[in-house]
Amino acid sequence: DAVVYRGQVLENHDLSVAWTKFIFSLAKASETLVVVTVPCGFTSLLSNWLLWAQKAGLKSFIVFPMDMDSLTFAKLHHLPIPPMQEQLLRNKTFSCDSRLARSAQELLVQRNYLLRNISQAGLGFVSLSVNTVLLEPFPFSAIRTKEIFGQRLDENASSSAISDGLWGVPAAYSKSGVKLLRGVIGCQEMTLNRSSDWRLSTFSCSRDVASTCLNAEIERSF
Repeated sequence: DAVVYRGQVLENHDLSVAWTKFIFSLAKASETLVVVTVPCGFTSLLSNWLLWAQKAGLKSFIVFPMDMDSLTFAKLHHLPIPPMQEQLLRNKTFSCDSRLARSAQELLVQRNYLLRNISQAGLGFVSLSVNTVLLEPFPFSAIRTKEIFGQRLDENASSSAISDGLWGVPAAYSKSGVKLLRGVIGCQEMTLNRSSDWRLSTFSCSRDVASTCLNAEIERSF
């Protein structure tokens, strides 16, 4: 979406300049960015995760809050937040008491746009939920292929299925990451368009959609 030459953005399409500057400002310490998704009501876990990151010396991370409480916490502690996140949350007015999982699913789509943009920048990413604390940041032992690594979905799933709660693409395979994320986003958006009633859904159901789309695209692409 944007061309960067000698640190300068040459083309500007919508939020491309903001995204590009944001991503590259965080990539100074590492070629891999960690994106920490904070589900609704998980603000206290964000505090715990931040303490772990400080002890582990992990600085190249992005906080992706999914409610106003976690957004407020992140801003108070000067944590890196995507440029468009506050506007998105205010427009959706998503709350923990709401059973409208459509808002949660749309936020996860936006999170995957962020992952795609990271890959487009030629960087690797690790996407994880804030309730995941790693014993060591890198590397991961749970590797599915060279291009993709991740945590097993659950004990009843296929041994090759990975969870949306912890997965990533190394920098060396960023082109594969871009291709994969495009497919995942398309799958999620198609599901949103086809779903007539989201009132019976929950956030966990939204994560199921994200995992289903992720694994479907992995099987199709790899």
